[in-house]
Amino acid sequence: MNATITIELPAETKTTLNSAAKEEGISENDYAAKALRDYLFLRSFRKLSDRMIAESERSYCDEEIFAS
Repeated sequence: MNATITIELPAETKTTLNSAAKEEGISENDYAAKALRDYLFLRSFRKLSDRMIAESERSYCDEEIFAS
């Protein structure tokens, strides 16, 4: 099920969004949705990475973080 949100963007960001969407051959809506999904994935990854590092005395590589 899809949901709709409305956001306001600075004119420069809107122009950049338009150009990027055209380059990708997709709508601005699809581009923005993909960008948001990617951002939320990275945010989750960083939070997990930070938690694992805080709970460990050693550093983890990306592969170990993704495997958990």
